Amino acid sequence: MNMGQGGYGVDQAYLWYKRDAAKIGHQAQLLGFVTDDFYRMQSGSFSGYAKPVLEVEDGRLVVKNVPVPRQISYVLWITSKIESLWRLRTTEFLHRALLKIGAATTDRHQPTQREQNEKTQKVLRMIFEDLKCLNEQRSSTLVLVYFPEISELNGTPPREWIDFLEGESRSLGIPLINLFREFQSLPADEMANLYLQGYPGGGHLSNLGNELAARAIHDKLINHPAIVSDLSARWSNGWAGHHRRDKSGCRL
Repeated sequence: MNMGQGGYGVDQAYLWYKRDAAKIGHQAQLLGFVTDDFYRMQSGSFSGYAKPVLEVEDGRLVVKNVPVPRQISYVLWITSKIESLWRLRTTEFLHRALLKIGAATTDRHQPTQREQNEKTQKVLRMIFEDLKCLNEQRSSTLVLVYFPEISELNGTPPREWIDFLEGESRSLGIPLINLFREFQSLPADEMANLYLQGYPGGGHLSNLGNELAARAIHDKLINHPAIVSDLSARWSNGWAGHHRRDKSGCRL
C-alpha cells in the first residue's frame, strides 16, 4: 500500500498513517523520506498551502496550526510560478522565504537554521518512537528509508541528518535503510538518469531510479538480520494480532 504523498513532510506522513493505516493489515511499515521532508516540518505552510505543525510540549507531541488557516490568494499565485523559475539561482532563496509566510511570528528572535533543525530532530525522535510503538501493537516492523536527492549526490552530503538518523536507528532499535551508497556508486551520467529532469530540488525519481531503489530496499530487507528475525517471528505468530491495541496507547 503506497501512502506516499507529494509535498508532505514527515509530520504529515506520520499524521496520515496514524489516521488511516489502522485499517490496513501489514507486517512492515517503510517510512521513506528525503532531506527536504525534514525542512517541510519547520513551516506552517508548503507552496502557499497551510499545513499542520508538530511540536513537543511536556514530553508529548502536539498538533498545532489546526484547523489550518486559509492562505491569501497572492501567495498561492506566486508559489504556483516557483517551478518555472526554479533554475534561477535566486529562486531557492525565494522558495525558502515563501515557506515561512504561513509561520510568521511577532517574536523578535528568529531561530537559526541549527536551532530549527534541533527542534525538528526532537519531533522526529518522538515520531519514530510512536511509530515503533504503533507497529509493535499491530505486529508489524517499522523500517526507516532515506532517499538521496540529486543535489546531495553531486554536492555535499547531508552529514547532520545522516548522523542523526543513524544515531536514532541505533538508539531506538529501528532498522535504517540509507540508499546514498547505492546511488553514489554509479557513474555521474547514470546517476543523473535516476531522476526526473526539471523538478524542484531534484528529488523525484525516474523509472530507473525507482527500479534501483526498489531492488536495493528489497535486498536490504531480506538480508538485514534484525528485519528478517522480526518479520519471521511475526509471521510464525500469525496475523491474528495485527489489530491488537495496547490500552495504554502510544505517545499522541
